[in-house]
Amino acid sequence: MTGSPTRAPGSDTSEAHCAAGAFQWRKKKSTSSLGYFTRVLLTVLFYPGIIGRILRRGTRYPGQNADQDRRLRPSDLNRHVRTSFERTTMTGTRHTYLAFAGHARFAKGPLPDVAGAVRSRLDAGETAPVAVFHAATGAPVDLDLRGTPHEVAAKAAIREEAEKTKSTGRTGPGRPKLGVVGREVTLLPRHWDWLGAQPGGASVTLRKLVEAARKERQGPQAVRRAQDAAYRFMHALAGDMPGFEEATRALYAWDLERMTTLIESWPPDVRDHTLALVEGGREA
Repeated sequence: MTGSPTRAPGSDTSEAHCAAGAFQWRKKKSTSSLGYFTRVLLTVLFYPGIIGRILRRGTRYPGQNADQDRRLRPSDLNRHVRTSFERTTMTGTRHTYLAFAGHARFAKGPLPDVAGAVRSRLDAGETAPVAVFHAATGAPVDLDLRGTPHEVAAKAAIREEAEKTKSTGRTGPGRPKLGVVGREVTLLPRHWDWLGAQPGGASVTLRKLVEAARKERQGPQAVRRAQDAAYRFMHALAGDMPGFEEATRALYAWDLERMTTLIESWPPDVRDHTLALVEGGREA
């Protein structure tokens, strides 16, 4: 949704800039029926569906009750964006990476961006140990840092694309447009006979069985994944810090209150990402 605002002489204009993108809200005093002009840079938080829900006439906007004026206010939209951003911060980390110099984070984003930032940091004379981690799993990432920042970023982009292709399993037949990917499955003849006799056939039955198993074990598995991710990250950056062993025991005992107390004195970037990694298990 783009355009240029037309400002009448003597009009009263106010603006609100939101953290998630370039959003401008303007109200003009005029006799025209157009009371608001909106220009939005579409991002993960701003796309037509969300915009429509926010601006739809008659909707109770965030932060307002039934007795208040239903006009959209900048503070209301800012609150809505901030809440949405916090809700999606860790859900969007599947392909996000973090770079640390010592215990301070200096880069976050896709692997090519982070790799280029690491090369630039080293070229600028960084003396602290530099490490890169996968934001969601806490796993260390080894990079080929030979060359210029642009060359390092290009190699990282090729690697990231190869890993994405591998993770989606696009190596065989399927219906990629529907999100269905084909892979090889080896079963005994009696298993194939049973699957073939089920309504919908083997593929539909297998998908239902997998979804049922995921729902049944979702809680314990999510806790275990969170524990392992937090431990990988802690061990790499905080293995020699005070309280590490006690914090590890509290983590695997799932005593998060004690763990939070034990790591309170750690460097902020290390402490905050450690706690962010356990949030997935806390919500399960």
